[in-house]
Amino acid sequence: MLYKKMFMQSQQRQSTLSWREQQLNWFAEPVTIKQDQQLIDYIKHNHIQHAMIYGDDFFSQYVDRVDCGPVEFIICIKNKPFTFDQLVTDINNNIANNLSADGTLYLAVNKFLCTAPEHGIEFPDDYDDAILKYLTDNVDAVVEKYFLDHNSIGSMFNWVHPLTRFYFKK
Repeated sequence: MLYKKMFMQSQQRQSTLSWREQQLNWFAEPVTIKQDQQLIDYIKHNHIQHAMIYGDDFFSQYVDRVDCGPVEFIICIKNKPFTFDQLVTDINNNIANNLSADGTLYLAVNKFLCTAPEHGIEFPDDYDDAILKYLTDNVDAVVEKYFLDHNSIGSMFNWVHPLTRFYFKK
């Protein structure tokens, strides 16, 4: 009976942990997710005060989260199944309607959870290069920086903050 009670308490604690907390709990020492730190550094370096945030709400501790624009920064973390066509539509709507004139949209996608665009479109053979080409060709902004995950086979931690990332400048 005691074991069952302890197990239930453990399960309750686990179910209240975010994916981020669960991922970080695998390490005995304090760690920071590399992608998180790079985005935090970008926010601090560029003195970003307000942002719209889609996906992981972790970054609202570094910027004031707002629900509508225009804003100088939009964070979009896509870590659930998606299609590239819908993703591009959503990004272009945000760029047109919510991003300030000189604003930046940050996009992180879990490339293993996407549905490929329609057949018949010519893409590079390399999956990461194909993602870059599709987004560059279809997003109504300039790719300022990007970080592709060329060597990943899905074994790296990316539950919380995907490894394939882009900064789009309006």
